[in-house]
Amino acid sequence: MNFEAQLLNKRILIVDDDVSLSKSIKEVLVSRGFKNISNAYSISEGIDIFSISKIDLIILDVMLPDGEGYLLAQYIRKTILREHPQRRILGGGIVEPKIIQMMKLKD
Repeated sequence: MNFEAQLLNKRILIVDDDVSLSKSIKEVLVSRGFKNISNAYSISEGIDIFSISKIDLIILDVMLPDGEGYLLAQYIRKTILREHPQRRILGGGIVEPKIIQMMKLKD
């Protein structure tokens, strides 16, 4: 399997409570050839999906109905990055102080 095929088979989780935006993001990714895309609309749904699926990439909203998306990012960091330190958390746009603080947390 070539690199492009491997990339397009990665599992993506979109966590955003804005259904319209989530659908639009998914449509763009599907139009680019990505196949394995899941949606969650809250932190709890995101944790449920993340816990039962091997997720390679998460597109995460900050403001969710059951808390800040940072909580899900912290959960991921504590459960996955310990076992797989080669994985990274990246923030788009302006890197907020909360993201920097989260990355410095000691387990």
